[in-house]
Amino acid sequence: ESVTWRKSDRLLRGLIIGTLFEEALGLVVGIDTAHVVWSTLKDAYAEDSQEREFTISKNHVPPQGRGQTISEHIHIFKGLCNNLAAIGKHVLDKEKVFYLLTSFVLEYETFTTTMLKPPMPSYFELISQLQSLDQRLNWFSNRVKMQTFFPPQVAFYGQQQKSLQFFS
Repeated sequence: ESVTWRKSDRLLRGLIIGTLFEEALGLVVGIDTAHVVWSTLKDAYAEDSQEREFTISKNHVPPQGRGQTISEHIHIFKGLCNNLAAIGKHVLDKEKVFYLLTSFVLEYETFTTTMLKPPMPSYFELISQLQSLDQRLNWFSNRVKMQTFFPPQVAFYGQQQKSLQFFS
């Protein structure tokens, strides 16, 4: 029975180690049993790991980066919330709304102030409104680019030339 147990333990240890990323692999090199491997990983990455919670929370909501779209910022924010949820530290919807809104740059201050006034939207309503805002800003940005590429004066001048040719 001892031989069977050792074979099973080695197989299980191999399965666990085979699924690890390089950084986690360094924690378990040289450990002989699956139980000790599992315990070591649990201590390093489990729900009750305060260090992991603090590390993720510290990075909880970085301010919106320069040149970063609203959609990109939302994606980063969702990833951080998912990381916290993965270690059992769920962020309440109202906190998500507050943290996300207060992480935007000054350019969105009017939107942020409006959204923070009672009644605050739910997290999913906020995401929808932010995505709509992002689409509108992209539309306006593209429109401005087109107007600088083809200023209205050029169109007027071209149209005026055609009408002069028509009357000649």
